[in-house]
Amino acid sequence: MQILKLHKLCFDYEKQKVLHNLDLEVNRGDFIVLLGDSGCGKSTLLKIIAGILQAKNGTIQTCAKGIGLCFQTPPLFPWLNLLDNVSLGLSKLPKSERVRVSRGFLQSVGLGGEDFEKKYPYECSGGQKNRAFLAKILADNRELILLDEPFGALDAFTKESMQNLVRNIWAQHKKTMILITHDVNEALRLGTRILLLKPYGFKERNIIAEFKTDFTNKIGENDVESQKGFLQLRAKILELLKSDSENYII
Repeated sequence: MQILKLHKLCFDYEKQKVLHNLDLEVNRGDFIVLLGDSGCGKSTLLKIIAGILQAKNGTIQTCAKGIGLCFQTPPLFPWLNLLDNVSLGLSKLPKSERVRVSRGFLQSVGLGGEDFEKKYPYECSGGQKNRAFLAKILADNRELILLDEPFGALDAFTKESMQNLVRNIWAQHKKTMILITHDVNEALRLGTRILLLKPYGFKERNIIAEFKTDFTNKIGENDVESQKGFLQLRAKILELLKSDSENYII
């Protein structure tokens, strides 16, 4: 069942065209990964979907019950502890219920217990802040989750832990996710659909290729990156991403 449809979406910054006639259909349960060089419109696209930017032309249709957007630096309120940050969108519930629900989601992202819930954002590591914001998105019951390079500033160990967490949230809570990354291995490990983007002018379209994958279903396996087809698809994606700039239409 379709949760989001973009049709002939266009956007430009002053005289610089970024998105041009972009079409995209997203089904419930998709885990879409956007890959591409800086400047090809990935973050712009997420901001348009989230309602932060308005497209110049084209249409957006969505039936998602709430959209959550997470950047590299999660927008947590610094004057609230983690528990209060997570419970902020639950104002219609009695206080005891807000606390119960918020604690449950903090527990689900590995931040259970008073030691974590009473921490303020400035006392937390990058990974902990990412986890807390994911708990907030879950508490707010956002159906569509947009992730703009949320693991880019994390160390390798924390990054792998967050990848596993996001994959489990996607699977267990039946969310639809769109992730931006520059890491091809991460894209293959997490995505069910991988879209390759180029700046406007490359063959007159932004999305130059799409690959459907199922490696995410094997993410718990230690040798997932040695699964049949993983390295072949990785090589093909890298080749397309490195396509000669002379092919651009200026």
